[in-house]
Amino acid sequence: MKTLFKPLIFIALLLAGVAGHAQCVTPSFSYSVAAGGVVTFTDNTYNTDTATNHSIYTWNFGDGTIIQSSGLNVTHTYSTGSSFVASLEIANSSTGCDLTTNDTVSFTYCQFLAEFTDASLGNGDYRFVADSNSSLSGFLTYTWNFGDGSTDPVNWSASASHQYQSSGNYNVSVVIRSTLVPGCTDTVTRNIQVTSCSFPLTIDTVILTHNPASIQFTSSAQNVDYSYSWSFSDGGTGTGASVTHNFPNPGWYAANLSVTDAATGCQASASLSFVVSNACGLVAEDFTYNIAVGGQASFVDNSYSLDSSVSGLTYIWVTGDGDTVTNSGNQLNHTYAANGTYTASLEIINASYGCDTIFYKTFQVNRCHPAAQFSAVSAGSGSYDFVPTTLNAVPFFSYSWSFGDGGTSTSDSVTHQYAASGNFPVTLIATCSLLGCADTSTVNLQVSTCGFSVAIDTTISGHSPVQIQFASSVQSTSDIYTWTFSNGNTASGGTTTNSYSNSGSYSVNLSVVDTATGCAANASLTFVITNACGTFAPNFTYSVSLGGVVTFTDNSYSWDSISNGLTYIWNFGDGNTSQGNGYQVNHTYATNGTYIVSLELLNASQGCDSVLSKTIELNRCAPAAQFNDWQTGFGSYAFVNSDYLSIPDTLFNYAWTFGDGGTAFSNSPGHLYTASG
Repeated sequence: MKTLFKPLIFIALLLAGVAGHAQCVTPSFSYSVAAGGVVTFTDNTYNTDTATNHSIYTWNFGDGTIIQSSGLNVTHTYSTGSSFVASLEIANSSTGCDLTTNDTVSFTYCQFLAEFTDASLGNGDYRFVADSNSSLSGFLTYTWNFGDGSTDPVNWSASASHQYQSSGNYNVSVVIRSTLVPGCTDTVTRNIQVTSCSFPLTIDTVILTHNPASIQFTSSAQNVDYSYSWSFSDGGTGTGASVTHNFPNPGWYAANLSVTDAATGCQASASLSFVVSNACGLVAEDFTYNIAVGGQASFVDNSYSLDSSVSGLTYIWVTGDGDTVTNSGNQLNHTYAANGTYTASLEIINASYGCDTIFYKTFQVNRCHPAAQFSAVSAGSGSYDFVPTTLNAVPFFSYSWSFGDGGTSTSDSVTHQYAASGNFPVTLIATCSLLGCADTSTVNLQVSTCGFSVAIDTTISGHSPVQIQFASSVQSTSDIYTWTFSNGNTASGGTTTNSYSNSGSYSVNLSVVDTATGCAANASLTFVITNACGTFAPNFTYSVSLGGVVTFTDNSYSWDSISNGLTYIWNFGDGNTSQGNGYQVNHTYATNGTYIVSLELLNASQGCDSVLSKTIELNRCAPAAQFNDWQTGFGSYAFVNSDYLSIPDTLFNYAWTFGDGGTAFSNSPGHLYTASG
């Protein structure tokens, strides 16, 4: 019997050990990520052993932090966003179980503090700018609440403007959300004191006198609490509700008035432009002249008048070579027979005012001028093309060129090759034996014989935020490289990199100077950085047709083929939505009103989501009131509704007013005006 008993005991103990270890289950856990790198780990291990109460949980978070706990859930804060291999070890001394499992924790670190600034633009108009102090600025949305019942829908812009209708204290808040990390959000609320006030203000005056003039100006708004500040364009100033200012000379002037209400702090301003003429009713006394080849001169009176009573002026031109011309016209053509210095005058007589004004100008006449004027165009590498400016307009001239480097030519137009860089005085002498004169013109020409070119080599890949490398196609130790980027950055060296936080259209400019020769070359490049959705400059447009039919078109500019997988979700603001892969959609609104329309772009392959909103004003009758007009005779005009072919007359009634008291009620009336205006 004893020989049989011992094997039975051994078998029983073995089975008990197997049964005990059968309760060991491989650990399992899940995690969730919150803002600021806070990750909550939850033990999901299924274990029916009542001895689990004695289990020890050892959590290794993969960033060097290890803790032990007897609880099922733990929270850990990571200092940066990345991928970490976290593990859970469950050990139970009563069962002998000790098993470990691993999982990779990946997340984008979300840690920012919402803040905003505000600036008053006057009379209740405010501008707000949010700041997250975060590198995720290109992946944040902003929702504003202005504290007066008005909000700004979710958008990508950190700035917002709002007009308050009344003064008071308002709690303004902005909610900043990350589109990369779910739940990554922060809100800030601040109280602002708003002063919303305005009052109408104009400047009252009567400009009747001529210079020297003493003119009175009066504020239309007057109150014992108001203070007045006047300034005039001639440097004069004044205070008080009414001021008088002297204008000794004719000319164009402006008066500016600023009024402050001491009781409320409200301000208003007004300005007035006006003209003071001289005794003849003229504002500016002047005439211009132009001398062409052959001594042909043209004179034009530029004496400006804003006085409707200035009429019947008499012009007396004295050309300075013995001729005097009296007429009622303000222009004169005259030919000078000889070269020389002449003094011409213009006398203007206003018989109705009993005034007489005269002014003079002295000038040189060269009957061959400006035949020697010329153009110089670089053909590259020190080659220049020279052409007289008046070559085809003035025959009978011979030309003599001197290029400043010893080279000459007698051709009318010529190409010259410079052997070295430098500054060269180029002279052209144009001679006309028929007129018996010559004209000379000299131009200092800066010549560069440098012939090298440069280009910018780069590969634009990835999405914002991204760093791009740029390289000069010309590389030499004697070259100086200057890079200028459109986002405000600069760099040097033959190769450089530049970082782009946001999507958009950018440019880069490169300047290369060869210190050995002094030669320089430039290159520029324009390119696009897209966001994770493969788009930049998110936007959509809309057009309204009769009956409330609106066509919406996505204009979110894309440079990346991945954007072909976009899903478009339209919210029309009237309770209706549309979803699909088309970038254009039509929607019919049933009533007039103001609607907030949003377009959400989803790119499943990139895991991105962009939302943009616009407010539209809808009139289901628009654009039925648009019309065209054309003249059919003297004072006779035809008017027609622009959409009369597509709008049945049975749907609309028409009421026209023509501005002269006339009216009509058809869709395409004609009207005869009896006076100009």
